[in-house]
Amino acid sequence: MKQVFIFIGLLFFATATIAQNKVKTITESDVVTVGQQVPTFNYVDDKGQKQSSTKLQGKVVMYTFFATWCGPCRKELPVIDEKIWKKYQNNDQFKLLVFGREHNAKELKKFKKEHTLNLPLYPDPKREIYSKFAHRFIPRIYLTDKSGKIIFQSKGFNETEFKKLLKTIEENL
Repeated sequence: MKQVFIFIGLLFFATATIAQNKVKTITESDVVTVGQQVPTFNYVDDKGQKQSSTKLQGKVVMYTFFATWCGPCRKELPVIDEKIWKKYQNNDQFKLLVFGREHNAKELKKFKKEHTLNLPLYPDPKREIYSKFAHRFIPRIYLTDKSGKIIFQSKGFNETEFKKLLKTIEENL
């Protein structure tokens, strides 16, 4: 009988552990996570015009947060440029928003030129947009479906997660 209780206990523990690993949870560094609606905010586009995130409804949207001094960000941005921006820049169902956390438009323009990036970079000089998504850690990516629900998120940059991102974009377009 004792062995049955031990077995049931181990089975319960294993099931709980597996379930926990399959569901993204909010950590102390997160504000939003997978399954939640994307926050609303205003931003200045690459033409200097004020835009609202509410106008992105009906599109698959990828939000990326980076800083020019961040090593992993510097590795990630050229990959985003090559594997996502190049492929989807003319797709009306997709929008890429890459925000320079604590950077102004002038700094981003210089960084873009120095690193020969083609993707658009948007300023977030006071972390006003970033703070609606997270408290700390970059690079960060959030992907939303056409209803504005977050369907993917990542912190840092690694190839395995990036492949999952590419697959998720493809499946939702």
